[in-house]
Amino acid sequence: MSMHNIRFDFICQRPVPLYEYLCNQYLDRTELNISIGSELYPQTSKIRYFIEAFATQAQLEELADDIASDFLLSVWLLDTHIQSIEQHSGQRKPLDLKNNNSDLPLYFCQHCQPIFGDNQQSLFADINLQCEHCKGHNKLCRELKSLTRHDIMALADRLFTDKSLALPVIGTTLWLTPPP
Repeated sequence: MSMHNIRFDFICQRPVPLYEYLCNQYLDRTELNISIGSELYPQTSKIRYFIEAFATQAQLEELADDIASDFLLSVWLLDTHIQSIEQHSGQRKPLDLKNNNSDLPLYFCQHCQPIFGDNQQSLFADINLQCEHCKGHNKLCRELKSLTRHDIMALADRLFTDKSLALPVIGTTLWLTPPP
């Protein structure tokens, strides 16, 4: 069996706590030789998260499928890459989530977000969904818990119309394209 070194890159406009959390989770896959990392580009404030794996073709294909389903799209995701590498540049210890200049809270995980984030699901836009994995429903402030499905739909419509949306409750602005 031939072994390959592959790196999965996620280039983001700003830190994405879910991606940090997921990178750390992938270290638990002891059957694969995995390393992870993140790199901040100070001149642009962009950040690159990556997962590197040394495994057989079949293992890498399975890993790619898992990453595709776990790494939910983020409004801050700008680009992704999968490429062959000569050697690992990442680390085999979890990312230090305290020192990454991320002030964005991780409310939801890859288990619950697809349920309330998919408009074909019966619980679409129900951010109070009870998730036993991340317990995101316990992390929301009173103002966020009070958002209804109609409120969330109106916010999404405003984002599409105005191309940006200020969210003062969590102290950020969403952009459909990076601001100039």
